[in-house]
Amino acid sequence: MLPTYQREGIGAALNQYRTLRQSPRAELYTFDEAGLNAFGQYLIRQGHLRDAIRALETNVELYPASARAADALATAYEMDDNMQSNSSRR
Repeated sequence: MLPTYQREGIGAALNQYRTLRQSPRAELYTFDEAGLNAFGQYLIRQGHLRDAIRALETNVELYPASARAADALATAYEMDDNMQSNSSRR
């Protein structure tokens, strides 16, 4: 998913994830909330917060029972709110 993200952006990467998850070859991959969560955290560390939020929103959508996914998304939303608050004070 990372190479697709680097070449084509977050939309293409998330589409690839969904497509692979539904494909007949899905058993070749590990699909769980930990993978998307790690991808979202990586994007945050790289300074791509909005893209991370999209990945984490997808994680919550696909794994709605995951407290870890919900917590990671809430943290990203809080980071985004803080960034917007700081930029509006200038």
